[in-house]
Amino acid sequence: MGEFVKSLFDLRFEKFITPTIAGIGLVIVYVVVALLWLYFLFSGPGNFVLRLITFLIGLPLSFIVVRIWFEAFVALTKIAENSAKIVNILEERGS
Repeated sequence: MGEFVKSLFDLRFEKFITPTIAGIGLVIVYVVVALLWLYFLFSGPGNFVLRLITFLIGLPLSFIVVRIWFEAFVALTKIAENSAKIVNILEERGS
């Protein structure tokens, strides 16, 4: 927990917290998206069958899009971490 707090206040951005909190954030966003889709399904007048079909297609698609966004954030963070490691190795070899 101490490392996480240190990373949170690392103003030089040498430590990244994205991979640490991505899983928690993903679950929270999934819950919010599911609740919004359930609200859409059971609210308002209109054809319930049409809303149900939209729900059955839209919910999984929403989960896929959210997952892709989170993967992109984590991938960018990993690229930055690995790039920093490569720079450190090259600097050590050069000096």
